[in-house]
Amino acid sequence: MFKFLKTKKYSFRLFLHSFTLKAKIIILFNKYIRTFFCRNNVQSLEIGLTYDCQLECAHCGVYGQKKCDKDELSDEKLVEFINCVHSMGAYFIVFGGGEPLMRKSLVKLVAHCTQNNIITAISTNGLLLHDEMIGLLKKAGVSFLNVSLDSSFAERHDESRKMEGCFNDVTQNIKKCIKKGVLVVISTVATKENIKNGDLENLIKYSKSIGANGVRILIAVQSGRWLGCQKLMLTEEEKEKVRKLLDPVFVYVEGMRNSFTECPAVTKKLIYLSPYGDVQPCSFVPVSFGNICETSFMDIREYMDRHPFYKLYSGNDCIVREKEFHDKYSERINNSSAALPVKI
Repeated sequence: MFKFLKTKKYSFRLFLHSFTLKAKIIILFNKYIRTFFCRNNVQSLEIGLTYDCQLECAHCGVYGQKKCDKDELSDEKLVEFINCVHSMGAYFIVFGGGEPLMRKSLVKLVAHCTQNNIITAISTNGLLLHDEMIGLLKKAGVSFLNVSLDSSFAERHDESRKMEGCFNDVTQNIKKCIKKGVLVVISTVATKENIKNGDLENLIKYSKSIGANGVRILIAVQSGRWLGCQKLMLTEEEKEKVRKLLDPVFVYVEGMRNSFTECPAVTKKLIYLSPYGDVQPCSFVPVSFGNICETSFMDIREYMDRHPFYKLYSGNDCIVREKEFHDKYSERINNSSAALPVKI
């Protein structure tokens, strides 16, 4: 119970610090009262703004999904979608990519969300967080930034991202954000290698030393560049080592059930919107229930509620790592790399 309360206190500080008291009350009403009576509503969104990126990360989860013959969603379509889902109870949006800071309208989209009492976060590689951008994002009301670091050692991070000097540039930008009062959560992927060599634990210590506000650990999944790479997936023993690193007020994990969190994609509280308009369970699950350019989101949501897809899963792990998912969809996904996500 004590850990639960500490986790909630940490979440409130991270999510709500940039809002007025009135806005906080509205957000908490949406989170607890409204969702209690409308349990099937979407609560949070991941919106991929672009597939463009300056890096070639070894673990990119959306690798292979960019298509030259498709246009990314317009700003008008994105605002329309945000307003629609917000009217259904959504109160939290994470903007990602690709690299979302490469989308020129990002600041305006964040400001629109803030004006409508929607919590926003941005998942970024951190390279474009220069002084002016930090100031604009803070003024727009962004709640926090998920900034990716693959290691506390510069050479390992740079090797993973395929860019020399990336670590130094990103860490300097992180320190600028912290100095300017923009909250930063370090985002990293737990791998067999960084668990074994202690780099994951060292990164948590490093994150504390530079004044970060938390660490988000993502568990390796067979998606993007790692599609079909079963040998890279963590064993139960390795997952247990990750669990031992969790801290209810600083370190949390996504994509793995634990005592602090659960995967909201399994419970349909989270959805992902791709840069092309496909509605997916999350960015790592390459299946689409429909496209908002072709079908209204209300109809897509009703289809999701009826679809047997979610009945396959126990909720004990990430959808992509569950045996039932691979038995039913892996062959289609592996044979459709040029046309991901697969429509179901």
